[in-house]
Amino acid sequence: MVTGVALLGVCILISFLIALERGGEDVALKVEGLTLTTVWRAWIKDGKPTDIDLSRYIGETSVQLSVLTNQFRVSDISYQARFGLRSARFSRPGLLVITEGGEFIWADDKDSPRLVNASVKFD
Repeated sequence: MVTGVALLGVCILISFLIALERGGEDVALKVEGLTLTTVWRAWIKDGKPTDIDLSRYIGETSVQLSVLTNQFRVSDISYQARFGLRSARFSRPGLLVITEGGEFIWADDKDSPRLVNASVKFD
């Protein structure tokens, strides 16, 4: 039973990674959004420590993950950034940010920041 569930999980992951290669920017945002969400949830579970050791939350990865303390202003609303990452998966240079409240912001290196849907729902 456990082997069947594990095999199903691996198949779903492989399908997701294949979709990433074919799906473009939207899928890249969702995959990296999942990385940020995982780190963000673990940080909350740890009581939101101010002295953040990222190695506690993530192993080796090809993304550049950072702790952020700045604010982003989008449509006259300020968002407190918590974590951000850069990835070769993104089609243009920029930073995907998760805020204190769990919102995602795309901070393009050349354009104004904007809210994006980078969350993944598993039903």
